[in-house]
Amino acid sequence: MKSILNAVVRGRMIVLFISFVITAFGIYSYSVIPKQENPHIKITAAVITTIYPGASPEDVEQLVTKKIEDAVSEISEYDYVSSESGKNVSVVVVAYRDDADIDKANRELKDKMDEIKDELPDDCYEPEINTDLAEVAGVLISLSGDNYTYEQLSFYAEDIKDVIGEVDGIYKTELVGEVDKQVTVKVDTGQLNQFGLSLSEVSQMLYSQNLEMPNGALENEKGKTYVTTEALYQSVDDIRDVIVDVSGQTGALVRLKDIAAVDMELEDDVKKCKQGEKNAVVIAGYFKDGKNIIPIGKKVRRALEDAKMNLPPDLNLNEVTFQPDDVEKSTRNFISNLIMGMVLVIAVIFLGMGLRNALVISLSIPLTIAITFILMNTTGVRIESMSLTGLIIALGMLVDNAVVVNDAIEVRIAAGESETDAAVNATSAVAAPVFTSTLTTVAAFFPLLFIPGDVGQFISSMPKTVIYALTASFISAIFAVPALLSMIKKRKEKQPGRKAHLTKIKEGFMHLLKLALKKRMATIGAVVILLVFTIGVIIPQLKVAFFPKADKDVMYIDTYVEKVGDLKRTEEIADRISRLMLEEPEVLSITAGVGTSMPKFYLTMDILHDQDNRTRAILKSDLSKTDRFKTKNELAVYLQEKLNSQIVGASSTVKMMELTDPENASVGIRLYGEDLNRLKEVSEQFENMLSNIPGTINVNSNASESTYKYAVEVDRNKAAILGMLNVDIQKEIQTALLGNKATVYRKSGKEYDIYVKSDIVNVHELENLAIKSSITGKKALLKQMADIKLKPEIDNIKRYKKERSIVVTCDVKPGYSAVDVENIIENEKLAVVNLEGVKLVFEGERENIGQNFSNLGVLGIFILFFLFIILLIEFKSFIEPMIILATVPLSLIGSMIGLLVFGKPLSFTALLGVVSLMGIVVNNAILLIDYIKEAEKEGVSNEEACINAVSMRFRPIMLTTVTTLMGLAPLAFSNSELFSPMAVALMNGLVLSTMLTMIVIPVIYVSVDNVKQKIRHIFYISIT
Repeated sequence: MKSILNAVVRGRMIVLFISFVITAFGIYSYSVIPKQENPHIKITAAVITTIYPGASPEDVEQLVTKKIEDAVSEISEYDYVSSESGKNVSVVVVAYRDDADIDKANRELKDKMDEIKDELPDDCYEPEINTDLAEVAGVLISLSGDNYTYEQLSFYAEDIKDVIGEVDGIYKTELVGEVDKQVTVKVDTGQLNQFGLSLSEVSQMLYSQNLEMPNGALENEKGKTYVTTEALYQSVDDIRDVIVDVSGQTGALVRLKDIAAVDMELEDDVKKCKQGEKNAVVIAGYFKDGKNIIPIGKKVRRALEDAKMNLPPDLNLNEVTFQPDDVEKSTRNFISNLIMGMVLVIAVIFLGMGLRNALVISLSIPLTIAITFILMNTTGVRIESMSLTGLIIALGMLVDNAVVVNDAIEVRIAAGESETDAAVNATSAVAAPVFTSTLTTVAAFFPLLFIPGDVGQFISSMPKTVIYALTASFISAIFAVPALLSMIKKRKEKQPGRKAHLTKIKEGFMHLLKLALKKRMATIGAVVILLVFTIGVIIPQLKVAFFPKADKDVMYIDTYVEKVGDLKRTEEIADRISRLMLEEPEVLSITAGVGTSMPKFYLTMDILHDQDNRTRAILKSDLSKTDRFKTKNELAVYLQEKLNSQIVGASSTVKMMELTDPENASVGIRLYGEDLNRLKEVSEQFENMLSNIPGTINVNSNASESTYKYAVEVDRNKAAILGMLNVDIQKEIQTALLGNKATVYRKSGKEYDIYVKSDIVNVHELENLAIKSSITGKKALLKQMADIKLKPEIDNIKRYKKERSIVVTCDVKPGYSAVDVENIIENEKLAVVNLEGVKLVFEGERENIGQNFSNLGVLGIFILFFLFIILLIEFKSFIEPMIILATVPLSLIGSMIGLLVFGKPLSFTALLGVVSLMGIVVNNAILLIDYIKEAEKEGVSNEEACINAVSMRFRPIMLTTVTTLMGLAPLAFSNSELFSPMAVALMNGLVLSTMLTMIVIPVIYVSVDNVKQKIRHIFYISIT
C-alpha cells in the first residue's frame, strides 16, 4: 500500500489530471442519466377483461370469472387474484410474486387464456390481456371550447396529436374522449308492427344493400378488366331510400324512411371528456423509457405553441398534467438542497481546519460526486427523488474520510516529517481504519437493497447511491487528498488558529470524560436508564405513520354514481362536481372522464375500469392562491367534506397521489363470505363505526348496490305455441333497446357506423313490440308470451383471493393516526359485531407498518451481524467489536428524542434513518479503539490511552459529525413529509450518539479491560 501511495504522491500532477478527467466524465454522466420524478416501480400484475354480452353479474361470476381465476392460479409466478364481475363484463387482476419473472408469467398467462377459451360461454368474447400496467402518460393536454361539438374538437385534436407524436422521445400518442358520429336508424315500432318485418331483418337488409363483393373480370383486346358493382351508400338519403318491404295489397314500395327516422348524429350514450363543464378531448403523450424527459418536454411545448397557430382563437389548450415540469421542479429542489449542503460542509471545514485544508477537502467533493454519477450511469440508477436523497445523506459523509486523512497528515507534519513523507506515511497508517469505517457504513445501507415489495423498489436507489458515494469518497480520500495536500501544504511549527475555537468545547468535554471514567458504573447506569426511558416513554408518544402522500399539485376525484346504465346522469354529476371544485380559488382546473378513466399519469394510480356510472376527474391546485391551507392534504380533506355534503346520488372520493401501492387505504377492513347480503350488512356496520370515530374521513365501502332491472319472464309454453324461439325474443329486444350495428357508411375517407334501434322508451311500448318467429315467419306481441317485472339486481360482485369480498376503507384527517383508528375498531368496537358467516382481515396502514417495520427489524439484525464480522476481521478480537457495537443503541436515543421534539412521526423513512445510523455511529468508535490499542502497545495505561484518544480524535470526530449534520440540514428543514423525518432521525441520532460515544466507549473499554486484567491476575495466581 505504501509503495502505491508513494507513487501517487510523487506523481501528483498525473493524479490531478486524472481527477479532472473523471470530474468531466462525471458531469457528462449527469447530463445523460435519465431524470424522472420518482423511482420506477415494477408492476407485477396483469388485467384480463372479458365481455359477455347480456349476462348478469352472477352469470359472469360463475361462467367466466371463476374459470379465469382457477386457470391463472396455476401460473408458476402467481401470488393472488382479485376480480370484479359486472353486467356484461368480467375484470380479473392477476398479481404475481414480488420476485416474479414478468415475461415468463405473461407468457404463461396467455397460454392459460388460450387453453380455457373453449370452456367459456359461446357468446363470450375472447379475453383481452393487458400486461403493460406501468405505462404512464407523461403529457395530458385537453382541447376545449364553447359551442364546439366533439366531432369538431376531435378534428383539431388529431392535428395536435400528430404534432406531439413527431417529437423525438415520444413513442405513442392517443386521443381520449373522441366521440364519433353515427347514422342512427330509429325504427317506429308502431309502423314496423304493420309489416311482416323484424328489427333484425331491417338490420340485415341494410347490410345486404351495402355489401361490396368481388365480381371477377371480363376479357377485352387489352386483357382482363375487373368488374365492380357500385352498391355502397353514397349519402344518408341513400340509406333512407332503402326498400325494406313491398305492400302485399297495393304493391307499393316500403322504404326505410317510411318506418324509421334516419339521421347522422353523435353516438348515443358514449364515454366522453369534459374540461370543467365544456366538451373536451384529451391528447395523451407517452415518453420513451430511459430518456431525460426535461428537454423532450421543452420540445413538446414548442410543438404545442406551433400547433396553436392553426387553431381557432376561441379554442383552449390546457395542460392537465405535464410530467417534465414536475421532474424539473423536483430535480431543481434537490440539487439546490445538495448545493446548500455542500456550502455548509465547506464552511464547517474552513472554520475547523483553515483555508488550505478546506480547499483540498472541498475539491474532493466534486470528484467524489463525479465518480458517483459515473457509477450511477453505469449501473442504470436514474436521477430521481430517492437517488438524490441518497446523495444528500452521503454528502456530509463524503468528507469524513478526507478529514481523517488530512488530520493524520497534519499531525505528522507538525512532528517534523516532510510534506511528501507525511502524506505517504499518514495515509498508509489510517488506510485500514478508514476502509473499515467506510465498510461498516456501507454494511448499514447494503441490506436495504433487499427490502421486498413496492417499498423496496421505491427506496432501492437511495442505498445504491449512498454506497456508490461512500466508495467514491474512500478512493478520493486515499489517493486524491494526499496528492493535493502534498502540493499545497506549507510546513508550520504551530497551528493555533485552526484549533482555538474548539478549545473551550474540548476542555469542557475532557473534564466530563475524566469524571465519567471515575464514575464508570454510574455513567453506564445513566445511559441504560436513558435508553429504557426512550423505549418506554418517548417512543409510545410518537405518532406512527407509513408513507406520506406524494408532493404533487395534482389530485383526482373518483365518483361512483348510484344510477347504473344512465350515462347522461353520470355526466350531470360530473358537471356538478366541476362547478363545486371551481368555486374554490385554490383549484386551477378540473378535467373529467365521463364513463371512462382518464389515462394513467402517475405510476401508482389505481386502475379504474370503464363503466357508465363512473367518472375520474383530474384536479390541479395551487395553495399559494390563498392562505387557507398549509398542506395539500388539508385541501383534499376540505374538498372531500364539501363533496360529501353537496353531492347526492353518487359517492365521490378525493385521492392524492400515492408513493407506493395505492390499493391499501389508511384504514382497511376486508370482509369475506359467500352471502353478499350478509357481507353488505356487516360492511354497513363498519362504515357507521368508522364514521363515528374522531378524525376519520372518506369512509367508503366497495360493496355493490342493488339496482332495479326489468326482467322479461317468458312463458315457454305460450312462446312454443306461437313458434317463438328464445333467440328470436332476445335478439329483437336487444336490437330494440341496445341497438345493432348493421353496416358502415363511408364518407370523405371516414367510416360511420349505421345503428338500428327502436323508438321504445317505456315498458308499455316494449310489451307491444311485435316479435317475428324464425320458424313460422309470423309476428306476435311480446306481452302475449312474456311478463315484464321490476326486480332488484346487484351491480357487480367483487372477489379477492378467489372469495367474495367487500372492503371498507377510510382516510384520516391531518393530526390523526390510522393505526389508532384500526386499534379502536379491533380492541373496542369489534366485540359488538356479529360476524357469523363473515371472515375479517385488517389490511390498512397498520398492517403495512407492521410488515415493513418488521422487515427493517430483520435487516437491522443482519446489519449488526455484518458490522460484527467486519470489526472482528479488523481487530481480531471479540471484545473490541462488542464494545463498538454498544454505540448502536445510543443512536436510537437521539433519533427518538429528535422526532418527538420536532413533531415528526415515526414513519418508515424515519426508521430507515435509524437503521442507516448503525453503520455511521460506529465509525467514531472504530477510530477511538484503534488509537487506544496503539497507545496501549506503547505502555500507556488504559485510562490515559482513552483520554489521549478522545483528545487526539476530538477535532476530526467533531468535524465529520458537523459536516454530516450540515449535509442533512437542508433535507431536515425542507418540510418534505417523506424525507424530513429521515433527516431529523439521522441528525439527532448522530449528535447524541457522537457525544455519548466519546464518553461511553472509553468507560466501557476501561471497565472491560480492568475485568480482563483481574481475570488474568486470578488465573495467574491459581497457576502459581
